[in-house]
Amino acid sequence: MPTRSRPGNVSYQITGLKPFTDSQFATVGNDWGATASMLSSGEFRTIRDTIAKLGAKMQKENWRGLFGIDLIKDTKTGRLYLIEINARQPASSPFESALQESERAKGALGMTIFEAHIAALVASHCGRSPR
Repeated sequence: MPTRSRPGNVSYQITGLKPFTDSQFATVGNDWGATASMLSSGEFRTIRDTIAKLGAKMQKENWRGLFGIDLIKDTKTGRLYLIEINARQPASSPFESALQESERAKGALGMTIFEAHIAALVASHCGRSPR
């Protein structure tokens, strides 16, 4: 089975925003547009490379389907740090898929992130590689 990871959209995780929470570390949402101005093309490439490496390692351990990662950026050095791997369907995937569906209605091609998740699970159950 070929190793292949398909990165979803990179979002900024909004944390500690009053009046929604009193906890500085509580997540209150995601902003999919913010990362375009917050990250360089090189940083996006680093994120894609990290996803590909993690996906290959997880696939060797027979993981199939979606997973999410959390990264933080050191504002002084610009370095990205992997802080968490969520080996499950991320909570944002239905919303992300809805956004992808709206783009598909405008002519965009390809599967939504949720369709890719289901395809990977079905293909692994049937002993096939997802397309």
